[in-house]
Amino acid sequence: MRQATRFAFLGGSVLLATACTDPSSPLAPPVPSASIQAARGDTIPGSYIIVLRSDSAPSAAATTRHVNRLLAIAGGRLHFVYDALHGYAVDGISVAGVDKVRADPAVAYVEPDMVVHPDNAQSDPGIGLDRIDQHYLPLDSTFTYAGSYDGSGVNVYIIDSGVDTTGGEFAGRIGVGKTCVQGDAYANNDGFGHGTAVASVAAGTTFGVAKSATIHSVRISIGFGGYSQTSIQTCGINWVASYGVRPAVANMSFGGIPSAFAVRDAINNVTGAGIPFVKSAGNDSANAYLDRGNRANLELVVGATDPTNDTYASFSDSGSTINIWAPGVQVSMADQFNPGYGKKANGTSFSAPYVSGFIAALLSKYPTMSSSAVYSQVLNGSTQNVIVGLPSGNNNRLLYAVVP
Repeated sequence: MRQATRFAFLGGSVLLATACTDPSSPLAPPVPSASIQAARGDTIPGSYIIVLRSDSAPSAAATTRHVNRLLAIAGGRLHFVYDALHGYAVDGISVAGVDKVRADPAVAYVEPDMVVHPDNAQSDPGIGLDRIDQHYLPLDSTFTYAGSYDGSGVNVYIIDSGVDTTGGEFAGRIGVGKTCVQGDAYANNDGFGHGTAVASVAAGTTFGVAKSATIHSVRISIGFGGYSQTSIQTCGINWVASYGVRPAVANMSFGGIPSAFAVRDAINNVTGAGIPFVKSAGNDSANAYLDRGNRANLELVVGATDPTNDTYASFSDSGSTINIWAPGVQVSMADQFNPGYGKKANGTSFSAPYVSGFIAALLSKYPTMSSSAVYSQVLNGSTQNVIVGLPSGNNNRLLYAVVP
């Protein structure tokens, strides 16, 4: 039996925007807040991510031994240990210490820790669910999904600024979360609002696609400004790879930078663990390839369209690494600062969770689907060649979120 839900899209203002540690990881003192109030891609002095060669650290125990040895040789304060990625993050390390680490034969690469920001854009009145359950325009003012395939029994990991649980959008559906933010033990403490909004688009009772899925907050943003660091971002992704429970999907509506090899490799570990990974393309009107996090295997990178006329959203990044498009203009979502009311916004941050929500619905019917099978279903089941104004070299696939 098909079930239809009709929404009256709500108005409101928008707060735009949006890291993680393993349970046994020792924590260094927090990085001073001044060091993260910076532009995306700014390096954080003395802070690095070190990834070991897979043959030198084939297990978590081997990783720990190498980390302790390298700390003794090169110095610095341990920030995170990444068990799935086989590496660690360190701050307070000297240039000479970094050179010693790079010269060690067990090390695959060393990269600087950098500032990252969420993928957001300007506010605007909005819709979205109405578009993704039909192949072609005009809109029919309903969201229809197939029977009971609404995400029941599926885990949705929101790697973001946290998820506020005090409102009604996720009542009774909050699972075990994780915070990678030092000094704050609560994954569901969303002082910025972005993670709550993203989660509501994926699986909110009112605004979401998968209305019965379990939400897990993986908090990676620092304070109320929505900033993060690649080391914290990597920590959040690594936690999902290590502790995520299938069937599951992970969503990260958070921008990255060209040199973030660790982010890319950590995402590969998530998909390799059988958990599909969805990432927002970015909102810089740039080539999405510039974000190395958009180059992981079997990852669904989502660009934004206007659901009223299927045009390419000019703020959205574009390029060959984007493999699916979804509404990113006039998107309705929960507003944690005004519970009971909606807000509307533009951005690929809010395109990505439409895809994540559909995957959760898909997995509620096919819980043993592999990452590669999910990837193929999302792409092959999409609506082809309806998006207008795409720059050359882009895949013309619009999300079709009906479970077959």
